[in-house]
Amino acid sequence: MTIVWCCSIAPFPVALTVCCRVLCPPAPQGLAEVLAVMGGDHLSELLPELCASATSKNPFVREGHLTLFRYLPLTMETSFQAHLGEVLPLILDGLSDEVRHR
Repeated sequence: MTIVWCCSIAPFPVALTVCCRVLCPPAPQGLAEVLAVMGGDHLSELLPELCASATSKNPFVREGHLTLFRYLPLTMETSFQAHLGEVLPLILDGLSDEVRHR
């Protein structure tokens, strides 16, 4: 049993939702690992909020969420394939984003 699994009972999902609002490196990789342990159902619940944040006006928020989408296929494998249709347009938009920060 992992710590993440033990915490997934509650109120961890609420904390996870709050955590998803702003993702700074290396948080996206960690969150991808957490979502992989929690399973595809949790990703399905959070995906609308993650997609909305990936189009945020704040470039730091956008980049954090787009980075999460980079790690999810590696951690969730086949569970993530069902969501590619929703996520791929966001990734393509992110690649054409002219706002860069250091």
